[in-house]
Amino acid sequence: MILLALRLWLCKCSPSRSSSPNPSSSTSSDGSKKKAGDGLDKEDINKFALVDFQALASSKYEKTCTVCLCEFTSKDVAIRLLPGCNHSFHPACIEMWLFSHTSCPICRKSLLPLAMVAKSSSSSTQDHAQEEHHRGEEVV
Repeated sequence: MILLALRLWLCKCSPSRSSSPNPSSSTSSDGSKKKAGDGLDKEDINKFALVDFQALASSKYEKTCTVCLCEFTSKDVAIRLLPGCNHSFHPACIEMWLFSHTSCPICRKSLLPLAMVAKSSSSSTQDHAQEEHHRGEEVV
């Protein structure tokens, strides 16, 4: 219990790593390969879809960030969806993971090939989540 509280506190209080470049990252937007163990760079991470809480709340996507274990709330302006698996996270939480990993922390699906094409599919993923919200579908 103490470890969980400490983890939540560190997640909320630690400075964002997004301001510092990832020195071990070798992927460029031109599609060059990365070595195993390197993470994604900020440019590739930003290609992954961002959806708002309203769109996520009434859709089939997870309602909890599995990195910090906090439920999404209306205060969460943007929630990041990973392409391919559609697992959802707070942007700051998943960015910390993706700077040192190239896979989803839940299902371990590789994001390397998807990072290059995620920009084109991110708008369709958000449109789908918002469409479910507007129709009022309840997915169990």
